[in-house]
Amino acid sequence: LLMIVFGPKITVDLAAARFGQLHLFYFVLLVFVVTHASIGIYRLYMKWISIDGTKAEVQRKRALIKKVVFIVWGAFFLLSIIADFKWLSLE
Repeated sequence: LLMIVFGPKITVDLAAARFGQLHLFYFVLLVFVVTHASIGIYRLYMKWISIDGTKAEVQRKRALIKKVVFIVWGAFFLLSIIADFKWLSLE
């Protein structure tokens, strides 16, 4: 609701000023999209792998899927920080 009211011009100063300013709207939007995409991918694969296989195979596949989703989410998070640093250096 705050994002809609105040718009994308909201910036937040981090405690350590070395990180500069993050544009809160775009950061929250990115986290929202990546989180929901990760949940969707995770649920899709959980449904897919639970169709067949022994219990050990299913648990192994689930652990692999959790790891992949975590890596993808982390990569998007790091890319957002890198992109923000590059954008700030252009100002």
